[in-house]
Amino acid sequence: MKKIILCVVALFTLLGCSYGNVRITKSERYTFQPRPRFRINYNVTNDRGENITQEILTNNPEEWLLFTEICDKVKYVLESDDKGYICVNDPYEEVSFVVDIGFSAFYQKRVTEDMLWNLPTATLLPGCDKGETRVHYLSITMLAPLPGLNGLAELWRGETILEDQNETISIPSLLMIEEILDNFPKALR
Repeated sequence: MKKIILCVVALFTLLGCSYGNVRITKSERYTFQPRPRFRINYNVTNDRGENITQEILTNNPEEWLLFTEICDKVKYVLESDDKGYICVNDPYEEVSFVVDIGFSAFYQKRVTEDMLWNLPTATLLPGCDKGETRVHYLSITMLAPLPGLNGLAELWRGETILEDQNETISIPSLLMIEEILDNFPKALR
């Protein structure tokens, strides 16, 4: 697997990809338990916070497949020996945090890089179409059940952008995910 990752990195270097800034926001008060478990949120939301999962499954299966592909890449990186977390799918099993993912699913000429850094929380977001290149956006947010709150609270968020010649975020997404999660703490053993 390392050979594949190295080949992809070399390919992007040759293609002249350039990362934008990586921005991390985290809560200093939250600590993780040894070998914490996490769950990935497979609900697709729009920029108003509405669940549009069924609509995407029915009308845009390509976007659903892209979403699940990116979720699998995040799961792979978090479960790697380097990070050491455990993913669970059972909705009734207790987890330390839930992973919420947002990324460029479509591209528009009127979107700028500044706009990408200020996108509302959603799953399928616009990217920037610069003609020959695309500016991809990806965010990974860790949500946790904190004492005294009835829902989940954001405790860590990472965002990055990448400009390259790929038509979709599919190919560069693993590098973008790794760039963000390099800043996420390793699980205690």
